[in-house]
Amino acid sequence: MEKFIEDITSAYWWVAVVVVGVVINILSAYIRNGLETRLAKVSSFWAARKESREQRRSELIELLSTDKTALLLYAKNELRYRVRAVQSVVFSFIFMFMSTSVINMVVFDSLPLQLRLAGTLILMTIAL
Repeated sequence: MEKFIEDITSAYWWVAVVVVGVVINILSAYIRNGLETRLAKVSSFWAARKESREQRRSELIELLSTDKTALLLYAKNELRYRVRAVQSVVFSFIFMFMSTSVINMVVFDSLPLQLRLAGTLILMTIAL
C-alpha cells in the first residue's frame, strides 16, 4: 500500500497518466470514424431487413383479409403449432418425472415417502 501511495504522489506517475490519456483520446478519434462507417452499414442492413419483413407481413395481412380459405389454412397451421408446443411441454414433464423417479429409486429408496417426494420436486426444479 505504501508503494502505491508513493507512486501516486510522484510526478513520473502523473506524467505517464496524462500521456496515456492523450494517446487514448487520439486513438479514439480514429477508431470512432471507422466504427461509425461500419455501424452505418449494419444499420442499413437491419433497416432493409425490417422493411422486407414489414412488407411481407402487410402482404400476408392483405391476403388473409381478402381470402377466407387462406385465413382458415393459416388458422389451422397456427393451431397445429400450438398443439405441438403443448405436446412438447407435456412430454418434457413426463420424461423429467420419469428420470427423477429412476434417480429416486436409486438414491432415495430407503427414505420415507415425504422425503422421496421432496427429493423429486427438488430434482425437477433443478432440471428446469
